[in-house]
Amino acid sequence: MTDLELVERLDRLLALIQGQPLSRGWLDLSQASRYTSLSKSTLSRAILAGKLKASRTSGKILTRRTWIDQFLFYGHNKRLTLIERKALEDL
Repeated sequence: MTDLELVERLDRLLALIQGQPLSRGWLDLSQASRYTSLSKSTLSRAILAGKLKASRTSGKILTRRTWIDQFLFYGHNKRLTLIERKALEDL
């Protein structure tokens, strides 16, 4: 089991325990902040620096959970292996 698979399973368990739905789609900055325990300004700086991928096409800054996981696990400098990319896509 990879680290990403373990984190995904723990997230599911935590969501079940807390009775919260587990978001798999797009997250706004507030939701991303709750998910990561990072401040909105920290996430915004990471997006502006190009460290965290985000979409601004809707007029609202949105990011995907898998992009956040990639940012948290690897930062922006490490290239992902094929296995790591597939694991992130499966989240």
